[in-house]
Amino acid sequence: MRYLIILLIGLFVVSCGPKEGNGGGDSASTPEPSMSKNQYHSRLVESESDLPSCAPEAEGWLIYVKSQSIFKTCSIGQWVDVDIKGEDGANGVDGKDGSDGVGGEKITGYYNLNDENQENLCTRYGNETCQFGGASVVYWSDGSVQFGGSFVYSVQYDIGDGNFDTDIVHISRDPFFCYKANDWCSLRLMSISRGVDDTAYLAILVYDVLLNEFKIVYDTNENEKYDADDPVILLPTLNSIYIGD
Repeated sequence: MRYLIILLIGLFVVSCGPKEGNGGGDSASTPEPSMSKNQYHSRLVESESDLPSCAPEAEGWLIYVKSQSIFKTCSIGQWVDVDIKGEDGANGVDGKDGSDGVGGEKITGYYNLNDENQENLCTRYGNETCQFGGASVVYWSDGSVQFGGSFVYSVQYDIGDGNFDTDIVHISRDPFFCYKANDWCSLRLMSISRGVDDTAYLAILVYDVLLNEFKIVYDTNENEKYDADDPVILLPTLNSIYIGD
């Protein structure tokens, strides 16, 4: 565009500049001859208001309007825009692929974990029931496992005349991430009574990474964490909901 403007200015100077005389000393310029409609004429103006009249003798003139950065041509009595843009070129070569994004892990498996037999894990009283309410288990492509568990605890009260009132509490634990680098991961559930004494021990949901096995153990040594010698009181069933590609 810059070179086109310079070219037009040069044409303007040639067509509108003073003519050289043969006398040498005469400073009076020769008047510019009028342009016929068949003669090429180009010039530059500052704004559209500076355009000359689009008379018949100006037909075909090409003028650049500096303030608008556009070309105008005189056509059938009016100045019209001239599109000097060429055709679109061919598409360029595709760029290189970008680097992999962060955190692009995907789910490889989704399961329900439950006690199919609805075993009562509380054996202290006949009217007390503790059942494993189940859990959601999600396997991720980076090797981590996300799981959470819940208990349903109920106590049935004898209110006389053969009627009973049942108090039910549903206790859930937020999902927990277990990473493949660990040997096992555990999630504390709730304290339950498992004998004739008054001792209530903690039930712990454990995921054994090496065996890919879930189990609920009884914290008999009361250190509130899983130990290899903690007795297993339930092996929940892992039911497939979704398996990824």
